[in-house]
Amino acid sequence: INTLVCPDTRGKMYTSSGWRALWNSYLDYNPDNHLLVLVTQNGELLEIHNLASDSSRFIVGKGGEPDFLSDKNGLLVGKIKGYQDVQVGKKAIYTLFSGTDHQEELKKMMKGQPTPDGGNLFLVYDLDGKLIRKFLLDHYTNGIDVHEDSNILYTVSSSEENAINKYRLPL
Repeated sequence: INTLVCPDTRGKMYTSSGWRALWNSYLDYNPDNHLLVLVTQNGELLEIHNLASDSSRFIVGKGGEPDFLSDKNGLLVGKIKGYQDVQVGKKAIYTLFSGTDHQEELKKMMKGQPTPDGGNLFLVYDLDGKLIRKFLLDHYTNGIDVHEDSNILYTVSSSEENAINKYRLPL
């Protein structure tokens, strides 16, 4: 019962109760274009499901699919922190991405150094999953909300000094 079957873009199927922790996803659905999009918190996988045509696309970025790494303490973690949020608009798919290396983050934590919370890359994909814009935000943030009609991006962060921010997007 505690088993999750996840499709691998290379055609394999993974079945593992531990896999579920790595395949944690954020998702959003837009009923206007019938797109359900999932993005993984570990690795760099964007899944686009068109519920009207019953079709799916899997876009794997440089960070790869969610994967296991074992450190000297036996902990299992993904190679990188991936997507932190997703929003499916009428014109595009908007994501918040981290790309932080888990091993480097663990080293910093062991030394008592602060590590970033959230992501600072705002990535815009067309509705087919092609990357069309990339923005480096001026701080790490935890969530996004895009208003396409006014080209405004709102971000929310766990940081008190940058809790809510507003950006005008050159889209």
